[in-house]
Amino acid sequence: MICGMMMHVVISAFNQREFEAPESKLEPTELFDLAHGLATYVLTSGNEVRDGDTFGRLETERIRVTYAPSMWDKARLVMRLES
Repeated sequence: MICGMMMHVVISAFNQREFEAPESKLEPTELFDLAHGLATYVLTSGNEVRDGDTFGRLETERIRVTYAPSMWDKARLVMRLES
């Protein structure tokens, strides 16, 4: 779901932690591409994205992943993407 510059990606149906980007500075299409790439990686690689890990589409881009309570359900931990 995209609301302005906010994104919430639901991949819990695949037994994976959901991720959110509540205050992204990226354009909506860039944020969608980033989220799609991360979801593809998480669902196909078998690797775990841990709290504090960084990733990016380019070698110079670093997006930090932190585990934090969801914006919508504070009892559920999600991967928060911080750009």
